[in-house]
Amino acid sequence: MTPNDSFYDAQTIYNAEQYRQHKATSVLAIVFTDIANSTAIREQLGEIAYERIREEYDTTFSKIVEADGDGAVVKSIGDGALVVFSEPSTAVERCVQVQQKLSTHEHFKLRIGVDIGQVSVKTAHGIVKDVFGRHVNRASRIQSLAEPGHTLTSFSVFDSAVGWLKDTSIRWHNHGVTELKGFDDAVSIHEAYELSSFPQDGKAFKRPGVDGDIRFSRAAVQQYRRIKVGAEEWASLYEDLRVNPISVDQLTWTDSDDPYSDFFERLSVTVSDLRDFVPEIPSVLWVGDGSLNHATEQRALREAECEVDVAVSRQHGEEKLRKRRYFLIVVDMTEDPAASIRLLRFRKAEDLVTPVLVYGPPTTIAAYADQAKAEGSLLCTAGLISLLAAINEVMDDFLNMVPREPIGPPSRP
Repeated sequence: MTPNDSFYDAQTIYNAEQYRQHKATSVLAIVFTDIANSTAIREQLGEIAYERIREEYDTTFSKIVEADGDGAVVKSIGDGALVVFSEPSTAVERCVQVQQKLSTHEHFKLRIGVDIGQVSVKTAHGIVKDVFGRHVNRASRIQSLAEPGHTLTSFSVFDSAVGWLKDTSIRWHNHGVTELKGFDDAVSIHEAYELSSFPQDGKAFKRPGVDGDIRFSRAAVQQYRRIKVGAEEWASLYEDLRVNPISVDQLTWTDSDDPYSDFFERLSVTVSDLRDFVPEIPSVLWVGDGSLNHATEQRALREAECEVDVAVSRQHGEEKLRKRRYFLIVVDMTEDPAASIRLLRFRKAEDLVTPVLVYGPPTTIAAYADQAKAEGSLLCTAGLISLLAAINEVMDDFLNMVPREPIGPPSRP
């Protein structure tokens, strides 16, 4: 390790920590719970009996949430609670555990809503006393959509949790897209549930204005076909990325019933088309000390007929980048974020135009995303679905670089 490497390690970690402390913010999974029909239950049981059962419930609930120090009950709100977790996958697993535990309870059924994002945090002696911000409000809105015994999440929670879950019995259902009161952005609502149970019934949520009133242009449409390119022409097109770099949009919602399969299928089609028209197999270099922990993601790329080259360290990645040209670099921040930042700086110093995406756990992405983007990353994400969508965007942009020629006169759509 060179002296500069040591400096970048320390400086990168120091900058991230100073940013968090200065802002007094954190990226957290926010959970809102509510005991369904609590007023009627209180009337039925009487105040004393209700409070006794409520105390037993609170003890069980806190034990599940706070096991291993992974979550914290911030405060009670009426007959519900505000809870925070550092990792959305843990939040989802614990919420499902709570719902399983209460599934046979004679009186209590919970509505649960979960969101994730940057919130202002009030602490005392290292203990979270309160959290504020739009994601707290959004979690509350999502909770209000849940039926008793069910856990609903935003797309961001689903995206960030689905690839990191340890509990393989958890299933997901997409209830559709909606707009929450007080929020402009569309939100797709996803339900996490245990294999032996079922998602809530009811009409799927739909965003106002999405369905119907779709008008197609009557303008003439010119038909084109792509022209297969040789190695020399492809090399020239690839270098055009210096002038017209690829861009990637952050995925914020999806109305797909099975987002993983849907985006995998899209990627497979795009890569298949690329293989027909360019002289190289679409290739991805996956770099990071935690690379071997992401066999599922890498297998998805291979099954989509990408060539996946794995580098288990930053140095190994640099060696590979010196030897060949890739369609895409995925920098894995799971184990050593500072080394990932150094790889991005290496790419910039070597004047490489290869597009790069950064993938890692939510807390790591939150801490290092600004630096990674400043060093050239197109997207920093903890989401498996967002990663697949971004990879497809990159491959699709490469496909759109292939020249086309008209194959006949314009036709009417």
